[in-house]
Amino acid sequence: MGTEAEGDYWSIVETAYRSISVHQDPAAFLEQLAGATRVERVLLPAHWCQSEVLNGGLWQFFMNSTGVLCPEAIEAYGALGMPKLSSVLKDAASWFGPEYPRAKKDRRSMLSLAGWGRPQKGKPFSSQTKLFLKLHDSESGGFLAAADGFAGRT
Repeated sequence: MGTEAEGDYWSIVETAYRSISVHQDPAAFLEQLAGATRVERVLLPAHWCQSEVLNGGLWQFFMNSTGVLCPEAIEAYGALGMPKLSSVLKDAASWFGPEYPRAKKDRRSMLSLAGWGRPQKGKPFSSQTKLFLKLHDSESGGFLAAADGFAGRT
């Protein structure tokens, strides 16, 4: 996917994958993330989030294990110089209420209770997903440029 060249965010994310798992409970994830470098704490959440959204929209991100890192992804996009993208993600996450549920089962339960247990055209999060995708490709030169630039500066 990427090269080992300086500024290539993927080489940092690839290393962080080995030590930080989104597939465990939220406490384990947060403990692992706390032990990471600042650049890993920014690039891994941003990467996971954009990967899920590109694959299946914000609904998929929230339904999957990767949703555990939503608060970190919101901060990460700001750190990458993508404040509009950060704002879109924050807006979508606000659907869950003032305290974001890190546990996948809690997010899934909330979405199922709202009738959103399965993806539907137009719902949920479709307008935010469209805006996320647009900003992902354009804000600060696009995600790849912003992430590589951040990796090169830190």
